[in-house]
Amino acid sequence: MPESDLQKLNPQIAEIDIGSRNLRKLTIYPLSLKDQIEFTDLIGQAILLFMDKEAERTDIEFITLIIQFIKQNISKLISLATGEDGEKLLEEITNDQVAQIADIIYVVNYEGSIKNFQGLFEKIKVLFPSKRQSLMSASVTRATRSTTSPDDPSKTGD
Repeated sequence: MPESDLQKLNPQIAEIDIGSRNLRKLTIYPLSLKDQIEFTDLIGQAILLFMDKEAERTDIEFITLIIQFIKQNISKLISLATGEDGEKLLEEITNDQVAQIADIIYVVNYEGSIKNFQGLFEKIKVLFPSKRQSLMSASVTRATRSTTSPDDPSKTGD
């Protein structure tokens, strides 16, 4: 099916050329909500593991953790996004192509959603105004006479 036909069916579907020796088209589909939540959880767990303050890690250990995370999860993500066997695709694609795939997955599955949820949050915030008064509005301010302006408004100050 030509790319234009795929785009008509679902504009979030993308195609890229992959291959280290022979190029072929790879179709990348949007993740289902279930898959997106699962993968986001994996990323969150990895971030917590990396940021574990109790584990004093050297740079080498930190890089090793990142590599292990990528090795354990990249084929799964590629499988979810393409519908193909991720392990076999890893034999075909280059690092640059993986970066392109990751960019498409982010843009299609996260970038727009984040903006939409931020906009929705702003709309909802209006419905639930804060019940606490600010310190400035909670206190009573007495009226005072200004000493800097003239008594007669038609006169200008010296």
